Amino acid sequence: MIQQVFGYSFLAIIGFCGLVVTQVAFWKMNERFIWRGIIPYEIRKKLLPNDQFQMDAWLALSEWTVLLLWAAFMVFPIICLDSVGFIRILH
Repeated sequence: MIQQVFGYSFLAIIGFCGLVVTQVAFWKMNERFIWRGIIPYEIRKKLLPNDQFQMDAWLALSEWTVLLLWAAFMVFPIICLDSVGFIRILH
């Protein structure tokens, strides 16, 4: 039981750090954050009413692609933690 708590906590930390690294890398490349393409336009306007940024379908698609790549890189830690018994996702 304590191993699974450690395993899921470790997986959450890895996931959060990976998401931060992904945000920083995307910011360095495009000078915008990933969340703009994911959050619906109405919610984005409520959060940032003075935001002048316009997004087309290709920009939103690039942000979704970055998140899918992050999820693909998260598969390896999940498999490793599951194989050593720290988490039970793949059983």
